[in-house]
Amino acid sequence: MAVRVRWAVIAMALLGTAAALHDVGSALARGTTRGLVARSSSAAPPSPTASSSDAWKLQIHGGLTQTDHYDNMATDPQDHVVSDDEQDYFVTIDATFQILPNGSLVGGGNGKYTTATWSLMGENGKYGHFQCSPTITAQPFAVRVFGQVGSGRAISWELQLVNAQESNKHTDCGAHYTAFGSTR
Repeated sequence: MAVRVRWAVIAMALLGTAAALHDVGSALARGTTRGLVARSSSAAPPSPTASSSDAWKLQIHGGLTQTDHYDNMATDPQDHVVSDDEQDYFVTIDATFQILPNGSLVGGGNGKYTTATWSLMGENGKYGHFQCSPTITAQPFAVRVFGQVGSGRAISWELQLVNAQESNKHTDCGAHYTAFGSTR
């Protein structure tokens, strides 16, 4: 299975002042996003002594594309099953956070899926070719923001996606092949 994760911080501002983003790290999918780093272009770095009323606004677009290839390696063509699938999950997150006097970040917001798709195709032995695109449903979800002000004007944060899940029902793909329903 291959997974490509893509995140882009679209906007981040402190009290209406735009922040330039110099380094956006890798993100882990499935519930927790870690490693996103922003550096402020303002003259003064974010400070652990900043007022707790200083609110940062954050907007993120991102997600993952997951591909999988299955081959049962059967030598008899009547029993040989091969399938390929691709799943795309992308979200938009809008959140705010505050920097507490000890340098900790706390905040929250909301997220919503902008894309949730699944395509599946292959050969099912003696039954032939199958192909389908099961319908995936995904509801909006809450976001919690945690983090810490680091050295050199860097802020690192963790986004916890609360109850972010996708669901699909059993789908007949033809050729006696079924995409099984799931919630994750």
